[in-house]
Amino acid sequence: MLGLFKEIGATWRSIVSVVLAYGGIVLLGLYNQHWLRLATDAARGVYNHIIDFIGQFSDLGSSLAMMGLEPGSVFVSMMTLFMRVVVLSLALWIFKGLGGLIFGRSKSSRY
Repeated sequence: MLGLFKEIGATWRSIVSVVLAYGGIVLLGLYNQHWLRLATDAARGVYNHIIDFIGQFSDLGSSLAMMGLEPGSVFVSMMTLFMRVVVLSLALWIFKGLGGLIFGRSKSSRY
């Protein structure tokens, strides 16, 4: 059981990014439905490009579409990637800077 907690601790950023992505989707739906519509339209475009690109080489595009690759799953993937790369990285950078300003930095941590 301790190994499970160790692995969850190692992947906390992924877990937080998924939770933030779903929270962002809910906030988009509640706050401004026009932005949600724009984001889903962008995801639909990415979905169409994926299916068209894969369909050029094989029939895998239609198989993926039947197996569950849909614009909604592409949208959630895009939101998760955005939350992981932009929001979470920016938040960690800001908190690291604030921690350095508040608590000071030791000479060994400077480059």
